Amino acid sequence: SPAEEETIETTTNKVNYPVKTFDYSIGDEFAQWSITMPISWDEAGITAAFHWTSINATGVVSWTLRCVGVGNDDAIDVAFGSTASVDDTALAVQDLSVSADTSGLLCANAAEADTLFFEVYRDTDDSADTSLVDAQLLGIRVLYQVNANSDQ
Repeated sequence: SPAEEETIETTTNKVNYPVKTFDYSIGDEFAQWSITMPISWDEAGITAAFHWTSINATGVVSWTLRCVGVGNDDAIDVAFGSTASVDDTALAVQDLSVSADTSGLLCANAAEADTLFFEVYRDTDDSADTSLVDAQLLGIRVLYQVNANSDQ
């Protein structure tokens, strides 16, 4: 099922931040987005780091990412590729946690200038996921390599 989208407000300074909330009690929940890659992208591995927080500062959360490339005149209803995962320990309540980078992720069917569809999920079935509370994803830093100095 899709992760719930909500806005959280901090208590003292009233900072508002949007999150996707991954509820441990529901099981695996998902969020998706797309981005069109530059022509200079080398179509090789992508790494990612998860920026998140928790309503409780205990345990480990297992984050997983996968993607698929779709080009002009390609069907959009295609299967995602392999996954890349990382486990990260919760810090203090409402402190930003930034995971280590995942290993290299290859996007299925990806080619130059494709639109990449990403799917992120919290893998509550992973034995390493020991946090029994909601994890709130703020964003993901995606890194990729280029093979040209220009997109022209």
